[in-house]
Amino acid sequence: MYVTHDQAEVMSLSDRIAVFMHGRLQQVGTPTEIYETPATPEVAGFIGRCNLLEGRVDSTEGETVQVELAKTGQRLRVAGVCSAGSSATVGLRSERITLTDRADAPHDGAVNVLRARIEQCSYTGARFEYELSVGGLRVHAESPVRHTDGEINLIIRPDDCLLFPAQV
Repeated sequence: MYVTHDQAEVMSLSDRIAVFMHGRLQQVGTPTEIYETPATPEVAGFIGRCNLLEGRVDSTEGETVQVELAKTGQRLRVAGVCSAGSSATVGLRSERITLTDRADAPHDGAVNVLRARIEQCSYTGARFEYELSVGGLRVHAESPVRHTDGEINLIIRPDDCLLFPAQV
């Protein structure tokens, strides 16, 4: 057993990870399981960088739901199952968001397109890190490409979203 708070170290050295918060076990799994399918929004936010967006489920269609994001009115189609009308949190990993200039956004309905405004851009050597506003929400995204226009589109695949139904 090895105890650490260094995420890079735990992800590279471990074959099993146990995530504890406030003295309670949250999830046990492989590094891939913990990162790709976190059990709770807290685990998603603790391991890696994850945007956690609150919303309400508008509609359901098979294994996909549509979530209206709080403070924005914008909607995301998300892979997962949740009851219409219920509250939910959508997790978006910053590296899974594609940034495109407004004219380049696809309009085929296969992906989500959110309108955003660039608030800050930082160059880290390997990529650009963006702080964006989507309505009243703050979203972090990463891109190998520098975008300079203030308005931008965020392209998000429904399968890249994490769905966390509200706990009752």
